[in-house]
Amino acid sequence: DCYRTVASVALEHRFNRVLIVGLGTDDAHSHLTARDIVVALDVIGVPLGFKIAFVPKSDVTLNGYRHAEIEADKRGIRAKVFMAEADAIHWLTEPDLH
Repeated sequence: DCYRTVASVALEHRFNRVLIVGLGTDDAHSHLTARDIVVALDVIGVPLGFKIAFVPKSDVTLNGYRHAEIEADKRGIRAKVFMAEADAIHWLTEPDLH
């Protein structure tokens, strides 16, 4: 539900930058939903310049976020997994080069 909520809010408000920090340590499969959110974002459409950064705080979330990153790459959505929030924020806020 958490990933769906993030996607809904991002699309509703036309956010072009999203940071997701995964704290969960429960079921590893639940974090694969992050990949499904990337698919939904592609189908619905994201604003120009959209970026999404994932910061896993456990091995459980890392696996799901890697899958999301791969799916995003296939779909032309800029997504990256970072091990530190500061690195993710830097990437999200750096100017886009055209």
